[in-house]
Amino acid sequence: MTNTKYQDVFDLIIIGSGISGLTAARYGVQNGKSVLVIDKGRRIGGRCSTKRHDGATFNHGAQFFTCKEPEFRALIAQAQQAGAVHEWDFGHHAPSFAGAPTMRDLPQFLADDSAFDILQNVTITKISKAPSHDGAHYHLYDQEGRFYRCHQLILTLPAPQAEQLLTPLAPDLAKTAASASYDPCWTVMLALDAPLDGTNFPIRDQGMIGWANYEPLRSFEDYTPALTIQASPSASNMMLSWDKEEVISTLAKACEDYCGAPLPVSLALAHRWLYARVSQSADATLPFTTKDKSLALAGDYFGNARLESAFLSGRRAAHALLS
Repeated sequence: MTNTKYQDVFDLIIIGSGISGLTAARYGVQNGKSVLVIDKGRRIGGRCSTKRHDGATFNHGAQFFTCKEPEFRALIAQAQQAGAVHEWDFGHHAPSFAGAPTMRDLPQFLADDSAFDILQNVTITKISKAPSHDGAHYHLYDQEGRFYRCHQLILTLPAPQAEQLLTPLAPDLAKTAASASYDPCWTVMLALDAPLDGTNFPIRDQGMIGWANYEPLRSFEDYTPALTIQASPSASNMMLSWDKEEVISTLAKACEDYCGAPLPVSLALAHRWLYARVSQSADATLPFTTKDKSLALAGDYFGNARLESAFLSGRRAAHALLS
């Protein structure tokens, strides 16, 4: 990041580089706006994410998605043509898709296919209205004291984080964010010394296990034998404050019990998604934009945890501000 560049005033700044944020950014660019996306993570995509470690690949966030809305279907068709998405038939009741070769490749397609700037490893800690003589409407300050200016702003970060930023700035929108809630999700990633018989996978909604997949079954690339295990919402809440070693031991044992055989584990990792599954959507009767249409909220918490909900919410926020 160059300090000089980001003293410029952007037409639109978006906080969060998940599917909602990237969708809104694409619409901003398509409407001729200068757009900056700011994200606190090292990589774009939010929970549409992939981790690689010592040759093993783990799709440790969103596992798959479905397409119902026509515009989203058209976008996914473009991503398929570009090789960033693949249809994945694992017996789901509806046609299912996943990023190819990894889930991270879908958000990367959304970013690569557009012309907007993205800043990573930047946490916005404060937002204020600019003084009337300034050309910008909002000033955003990060953890290093740097600031960024824009005329319009979309927040796509998890609802509790959005609420914290908005409480002193836009109380009505803070109330909207506060009306949503999430369940956490503990995810365990196991690299294996030997291949498994994949017939037991994926495992869905079995006791403590909400989802478990043998990664080579995705067949998008030559995956090293590896398992990704995600705890159910109730189990994740129960284990919320556990340390990683306890979670790894518990979920690996649950998977072994289900499969009826020990797992040849060579490497074990764990990641806790604090805001993973939407347990209560935002109150639809509350506003998602300010009255002057300068600030909007977006995220899957306006629908459910589905990836398509994130797309629809990002599109709605962009349309509301850009119209």
